[in-house]
Amino acid sequence: MPHGPHGPLERVFSIEGLMPHGHCYLWDPWLVWMHALSDAFIFGAYTVIPILLVQIVRARKDLPFHWMLFCFGIFIIACGGTHLMEIVNLWYPYYWLAGMIKIITALASVSTAAVLYKIVPLAISYPRPDKLQALNSQLERKMYEITLSNKIGEHLQACLSSEEAFDVISHMAGEIFLGRPGALCIINSSRDIAAVQRRWEGVQHDDTFLLEDCRALRHGRPYSPDSGLVCKHITNKGASLCLPLVAHGEAVGIIYLDCTQQGVYSEIERAFLILLAEQMALFLANLKMREILRRQSTRDQLTDLYNRRYMEESLAREISRATRNNSVIATLMLDIDHFKKFNDENGHDAGDVILRQVSKLMSENFRASDVVCRYGGEEFVVLMPDATLEAAARKADRFREEVKKLSVVRNGVTLGPLSVSVGIAIFPEHARTSEALIRSADNALYRAKRDGRDRVCVFE
Repeated sequence: MPHGPHGPLERVFSIEGLMPHGHCYLWDPWLVWMHALSDAFIFGAYTVIPILLVQIVRARKDLPFHWMLFCFGIFIIACGGTHLMEIVNLWYPYYWLAGMIKIITALASVSTAAVLYKIVPLAISYPRPDKLQALNSQLERKMYEITLSNKIGEHLQACLSSEEAFDVISHMAGEIFLGRPGALCIINSSRDIAAVQRRWEGVQHDDTFLLEDCRALRHGRPYSPDSGLVCKHITNKGASLCLPLVAHGEAVGIIYLDCTQQGVYSEIERAFLILLAEQMALFLANLKMREILRRQSTRDQLTDLYNRRYMEESLAREISRATRNNSVIATLMLDIDHFKKFNDENGHDAGDVILRQVSKLMSENFRASDVVCRYGGEEFVVLMPDATLEAAARKADRFREEVKKLSVVRNGVTLGPLSVSVGIAIFPEHARTSEALIRSADNALYRAKRDGRDRVCVFE
């Protein structure tokens, strides 16, 4: 049904009753000033907020979405402009200006909403404080692990022998294994027995055990007796962990850890210990290989005495030291009497047995500071730093007597009798260079053999 001129729709859009300047507010002064002051305070707040946002952005450029704060500031300024025009329009009819400011505010509002629409998923996915705290804890744990791993690596890399490496691991065990008692067990060269090299925190463990007694060595991975199957080498049947030390596909040993008092390791701690075990295994394997190569380069393969090359290097070093300290060096050259004839009659295998037995006797009779080496064939050289001629002659004669008492049995047959001839030369009395000193000792040995063997002669 059609509406009359004063229907609801016409009344809504009717311009009757509007004042030519601003809103009438019923021309109540209190009502007018209430609107004016409210808009003034809103305009003031909308002016201060963008200034504060700019200060925040300038001070903290690392904050995410900082450019969104600029966009929001523009929107706030535009909103403040509309409230300012509300005050102006109370007395001045600047409606076009007010309309343009509202258009700008509308554009700023739409732009801010569009930007927020894209940012909302990112803001929602931004970690919560509890998640950030968990991530920080993980980061701190990772930094601790890296620092500890580097520290262990630096100490082990500086080691010159396996014994030094064992000491490093034992010394740092409390920090590495979080206070758990334990033992470092290394597999012997015959690869049938593992022996405890170091213990810490008073752990109880057998000194040696068979490799098959450890399930970690059987499986090639860490083992805990969770299923009740305890390794035979463990004396304490409580909670424990065996970490195999494997490098280059070969087991070096194990680290046994007693977890009875402090409890089992967490998954994160256990994973880190596995990485450290791999790191330590590599260092131990490399040290062992270095020792083998060093031994092969300095030791005689048959007798395990020092070889000629090592003797020459040691003699040059000792002569330099003796020159500085104004001290002496006694050089002994020994030869097994009639060794060639003995070899021809009994075979080279029997000769090798004699060489090994005489070498063992030399290692037992001379000082630890003396350099005992196989010079070549059946000839030996002994360097005795700080030994006088009289002391060297007594030691040589005593050793000569010990050789005569030596009884070597092979295949039920006694080999011998044995005797040695010894020549002695003294630095610097008889020679001042290493070559001349060895030559002088050799000349003294030649005179001992020429005079009937089984005797000690001094260079003249």
